[in-house]
Amino acid sequence: MKLPPNAWRTLYNVADALRPASEGSVAVDLAPAVEAGLKSPAEARALRRTLRWLELETRLRRAPARGFCWLSREERSAALAQLQHSPFAWRRRAFVRLAAVVDSALAPHSLPGA
Repeated sequence: MKLPPNAWRTLYNVADALRPASEGSVAVDLAPAVEAGLKSPAEARALRRTLRWLELETRLRRAPARGFCWLSREERSAALAQLQHSPFAWRRRAFVRLAAVVDSALAPHSLPGA
């Protein structure tokens, strides 16, 4: 399942905030593993909606001219921490969904050729 370019940009920034690459290491391309992990169009739509919502919420609450992708790593991490510890279950579920996608894409067994 394919995601639009703006969704990929947001997902890469979520991954950078949640699991930053260590100094001197090569960044991993998440796209092959994420696309392989999206088993249905419904899953792709749910991920796309979550990423779009994250960008929109950031524009409304934090950075009207920039959005999530344009925040510093520290600001993105703080925004995701607020999502993770939100009193609202749907926001916590959104965080869990994003973290699961990133973790499964970064798992050694999910990378092509591993």
